[in-house]
Amino acid sequence: MAKVKSLIVIEGTLGGINFYLRKGVAVARKAGGGFSGKAIKNSPNMLRVRENNSEFGHVSKVKTIFKRALLPFLGHHSDSSLHGRMMKLFHSIKNRDEVSERGKRRVGIGLQSEEGRKEMLSFPFTPKRCIQDTFFKKGIFYENALTYLLNGISSSAVHFHKNAEMLELKMLILVLDFEALNYKTYVSEAQKLEKYFTETSVELTVDLPPTEGLKFVFVGMKFYQKQGSDFYLFEEDGATGLELVHIFD
Repeated sequence: MAKVKSLIVIEGTLGGINFYLRKGVAVARKAGGGFSGKAIKNSPNMLRVRENNSEFGHVSKVKTIFKRALLPFLGHHSDSSLHGRMMKLFHSIKNRDEVSERGKRRVGIGLQSEEGRKEMLSFPFTPKRCIQDTFFKKGIFYENALTYLLNGISSSAVHFHKNAEMLELKMLILVLDFEALNYKTYVSEAQKLEKYFTETSVELTVDLPPTEGLKFVFVGMKFYQKQGSDFYLFEEDGATGLELVHIFD
């Protein structure tokens, strides 16, 4: 790349040379180069680019499905990092697919591996609020009963959001067909606990009909503030929690 020293600044292409301004400095370089859409589609040298583009598109579709499915839990929740973190997660899980050739690796196959499921289960959807930290112990999902049980809890041992007077718990099972890339969701009834509750256990159950697809079990919580006789949803940081607690076929 050459710098242009001239009383006249030229912008454009002249005699096979591109003239343009870069950070206020006139520069020139030989015209041409770069990659056209046709070259990317057909050139053998662009094979790796085509493979990456194909897998990126697949990962993006999977991420979109998850975000749509979780909208009832996260629709009011603001986290500018979630999109990028989920894309990174699904790219990594896709790389666990050791069966498919490069360019055709899939998230669903990656999730058949133990490592892929561990990675998925450890992902923090809401880093500032999770079930384990709130209740100081992990609940248990019973696959045969389609029930999530928080047992041995007490109001004195629950980490309530500041100024909140009630928390709401729900379970959602996302059933995802990775072949057709479509999904269905099934949600439990809400269980509500006021700040000084007396319950010692909470049970969330979903009515799930026989269905094909990989099942993802989420437990979500929201905190509310009481004003008069009504409760109003907190929308600030740490007032919404979502945790993936189980994956099964």
